Amino acid sequence: MKQAPLLAAMLLFALGIFSAEASASWLWPHWLAFLFLFLLLLAWLKWPKISRILLLLLLVALGFLRMQFSLRGYHLYKESFYKIAPAGKTKAEAKGVVLEAREYPWGQVFTIALEEISIPLALPKRAKIEVSTSSQEKLQPGMLVRVQGTAVLPKRARNPYQRSQRRYLAQNSCYLSVRASSLQIRGKQFLLGSFLADKLAAPWQALPEAERGLLEAVVLGQRQALPEEVAEGFSALGLAHLLSVSGLHVGFVRLLCQSFAPPPVAIVFMFLYVLAAGFKPPAARALLMLSADLLAKSIGKKGQGLNFLGLAGLLLLLYNPLLLADAGFLLSFLATGSILVFNQLKPKGKLAKVLGLSVAAQLGTLPVQAHFFNQLVPLAPLSNLAFGGLLAVLVQGGLLSGLLSSLMKPLGVSLALGLYPIARLVNYLASFLGKLPFGVVAVRCLRWHEFVLYYAFLLASFAVWQKAKAWPDGLAGVRRQEKLQEGKRRILLLFLAAVLLWQLPQLGEVLHPRLTVHVFDVGQGDSILIRTPRGRFILVDGGPYLFEVDRLLVQFGVRKLALAVLTHQHQDHARGFWPAVEKRQPLLLWTDEDAPFGRRLRLDGVEVRLLGGGRGDDPNDRSLILLVRYRSYGFLLTGDAPAALVELALEGLELPKLVLKVPHHGGAGTVTRSLLAGRPFVAAAISCGEDNPYGHPSPETIRILGERQLPVDRTDRHGCLTYTVSGRGLKKSRFIWEKGLW
Repeated sequence: MKQAPLLAAMLLFALGIFSAEASASWLWPHWLAFLFLFLLLLAWLKWPKISRILLLLLLVALGFLRMQFSLRGYHLYKESFYKIAPAGKTKAEAKGVVLEAREYPWGQVFTIALEEISIPLALPKRAKIEVSTSSQEKLQPGMLVRVQGTAVLPKRARNPYQRSQRRYLAQNSCYLSVRASSLQIRGKQFLLGSFLADKLAAPWQALPEAERGLLEAVVLGQRQALPEEVAEGFSALGLAHLLSVSGLHVGFVRLLCQSFAPPPVAIVFMFLYVLAAGFKPPAARALLMLSADLLAKSIGKKGQGLNFLGLAGLLLLLYNPLLLADAGFLLSFLATGSILVFNQLKPKGKLAKVLGLSVAAQLGTLPVQAHFFNQLVPLAPLSNLAFGGLLAVLVQGGLLSGLLSSLMKPLGVSLALGLYPIARLVNYLASFLGKLPFGVVAVRCLRWHEFVLYYAFLLASFAVWQKAKAWPDGLAGVRRQEKLQEGKRRILLLFLAAVLLWQLPQLGEVLHPRLTVHVFDVGQGDSILIRTPRGRFILVDGGPYLFEVDRLLVQFGVRKLALAVLTHQHQDHARGFWPAVEKRQPLLLWTDEDAPFGRRLRLDGVEVRLLGGGRGDDPNDRSLILLVRYRSYGFLLTGDAPAALVELALEGLELPKLVLKVPHHGGAGTVTRSLLAGRPFVAAAISCGEDNPYGHPSPETIRILGERQLPVDRTDRHGCLTYTVSGRGLKKSRFIWEKGLW
């Protein structure tokens, strides 16, 4: 990192941010943070010999402190909200300017720059709020609106690997969600970015909707008018990054400008383009890097790509440390960094260089794509080669048509019409090629140590190969070719070591097998995922939302199911069950329509036994009752079965220590004293939704469980509940902590 000190500074600063994010539930007092920095500075002055180590610590500490300030600000805002609205929601009236709007079949969601709000909140300056409305009146950026409705904090993540809407909005300075009951448009304000975007897009209006939508997507990053099959095709071909403005697009503006404009003018043009595209992090990163490069060359200095990358990252993270977990930010920096590192290898041959750039970008971003999008696209390097030239013509042609249209409208429209055949070809190819089988490989979300291991392997391999290539031919009687062969052997050994380290957790599970039960938080419904000691899966129910459990199973890496159980046909259990099951071809399927009474399944040392259900006209009476047993513990999964039927199913059985999944979301009468009496229950889990209209769980149920002194965990308060049974006994964890922000 001696050659790129600014990149090293950015990475250390990012490490501090990550450390603060990992301990977000614990906030430093301001005086303690400043005291720590002061002591570091004193140590730096007193012991200059260790100044380098202290400088590294200082950079990490600065990143930690910067993130702590952001977290503290959000914490104070959240506390002020709950003082006003202890129930988590309150009536509010707000006024502001629309920044962006998205249309859905049921209405619109739009973001406004907040100017006034009727409730006193500790909001930072330049705060935004997100508003959802069923109004069909088309909203546009710049409109001044007044909304009335119910204000709530955005939803936090409630299951492992889920995206936190609260954190996602907070990184865009959006802190509050309002469900509007009334909406009034009070005029319009001038927004330079929207004005520029409209001017650029003006000549494209002459094109058919599909081709106009493509130009708006690839030039301005606006996907609203892009046909769904085209967007899916881009994603399946690994070209989704071309639908958001990034370094490639800003680079095209620089190419257009460099032939006629001096560096300061080119920087202004790039800034205006990034502003028109919404000033997203990837575009802002490119603007900073290319501006630094232009200024360096204008004074006769050689460009330093990695240093400029570090500078851009440092500035953006100083401004907004929450960007560190943004997928667009990470993809942009990792792809650019990988390309810059690849160029240092100085590949020979034009084809090798072009293909190598695409492969390098894919390798650099592979873990982020896997974690955030749960897919890998093997065809992506070839797709980028195939589509790169066509999209370069579209982006540069689209920009030029917009600029010419401002000077001479017929000329701009003519150029836009000339782009029509290319746009139509791209739409057709994306739709057709995106449907090819095996184009996308579904993968699970990654754990933090897998990120560390992957990038450590890449960096170590690069260092080994670069050292081998730099060997002077014939030095000490050793030819460079021999050094290259040795380098290949070392990289192979590094790869084998990385694979071994990657598999160590799996080896630990083989040596210390365990059963894991996840009671998902699916709102007012039920869904339970069971993982056997050898990594096979059982799904019980699918919750009330069509694809939520399916997405969760993708994120957990569940490709096949050994057993799928639908306890009964009520929608809060069944609606999300079939979409999750259809893709995973369960070896066995148990439902209340065809209940295999008395059936027992033994799977990797786990016994699944059907105790009752499947009879009667009432769906609740038909609810299947399961006992999942491993070692000396068991899980009693009851669906919505009445307490009397659960009690009947347990009669005469020799039971292990039991975790009770309380029937029917803990409603009145679902748990009785006679059910609990004399039976070895050790814990209870209640699956119910926040602020559900039924008042579940009922106070009576909580009181009866409390009389037995059973620890009670609830998904409405604690999110996903995870229980693990191993040789060490039963361990449980809650996904949501009381002090957690996200």
